[in-house]
Amino acid sequence: MLARLVVIAVSNGSNDMVTWTEFASFIRQHGIWQAYRSIPEFNHPPLMGLLSAALLQLSLWSHIAFRVLWKLPPLVADLCALRLLWGYFMPRGKLWAAAAIALFSCNPISISVTAFHGNTDSLCAVLALYAALLHGRGKPLLAGLALAAAINVKLIPVILAPGFLFLCSNRRAALRFLVGFSLGCVPLAVACLVVPHEFYVNALRYNSELERWGLEAWGLEAESEYPRLFQLLTVKYRRIGGNVILVVATVLAALGRSARWDMVRVGAVVLAAFLFLAPGFGVQYLVWLVPLLAAASLRYSVWWGLFGGAFALLDYHSFLTDEWPLRSYHSRINHTVGLVGLCAWAVLGIFLCREMVALLREQRLFGPARLAQHWRSALLRWRGT
Repeated sequence: MLARLVVIAVSNGSNDMVTWTEFASFIRQHGIWQAYRSIPEFNHPPLMGLLSAALLQLSLWSHIAFRVLWKLPPLVADLCALRLLWGYFMPRGKLWAAAAIALFSCNPISISVTAFHGNTDSLCAVLALYAALLHGRGKPLLAGLALAAAINVKLIPVILAPGFLFLCSNRRAALRFLVGFSLGCVPLAVACLVVPHEFYVNALRYNSELERWGLEAWGLEAESEYPRLFQLLTVKYRRIGGNVILVVATVLAALGRSARWDMVRVGAVVLAAFLFLAPGFGVQYLVWLVPLLAAASLRYSVWWGLFGGAFALLDYHSFLTDEWPLRSYHSRINHTVGLVGLCAWAVLGIFLCREMVALLREQRLFGPARLAQHWRSALLRWRGT
């Protein structure tokens, strides 16, 4: 945590920090809805825009730099994650709990994105972990509110919603989750009513940058030698990638219920699948998996921190400018850093393969008869509530 504070003190951040400063200034002067109408690049939920304007106003009152204030909510979220991980691992023993929070707090992905980057991804990731833990404690209403809070930071956690629904023990729990989720999504509903076209174009239809990561990296490298593969991965797949991920997330949620996994494990697998299949990429996306993976698998949390952290640090370093406080101006990732990124991407592939093998080894999934029997029993339980 001290490392995070030091990085916040000596850094301005990435392009996103400059962008958020401009967003905050515009919203403070013209309002949140006008930001959607006038700034096509503003693709965030409305609460984050309002938060940025409020922190900019606080910066003017207190004379504390906006870049520092803007990074404090993700920092507080990381502190909360330490408490959440401690409580989650305590039943296994204090050594397990200490190892979990040490690995999370020292994770270079978390440090760099939380303290340097200048975006809200770390806050979103910790809220997703909190929602999963609440769900596991039998509090579906609060879990729905927490997941909606994560979606009010970034829209991506919506892919976790099928898992939360499938893993509800009965119909009443599912309804309670939906009530909490619906209440938490009121700000998004208001945006859809006030600026429907702009919110759809800016936020809901947003497709992130084409980068040297995962499938897109293979496509970019194939541009000269294999033009058909280049077109398939960088053009056609980008059009359908979001739908593919939603289908995969739903299938994984259904399989997770059959194997009686908890939402922590299902959430980690779904987010790993998202990053593995992502049709677009930003280096800050790496942090989305960090809290849930820290709870689901300490071993793969270490590997993700090593390879993903090396990739993130090299990426930030390769775009550093001569400015002070430290600032990076990002463009397309270079080939060397991209190779390190493919190693981190391979870690996700190995983790996903391991989890799929674990699913197949579960006796509840041996054969279609067992699977059909499980879902019939689940349906009967739902009807009986």
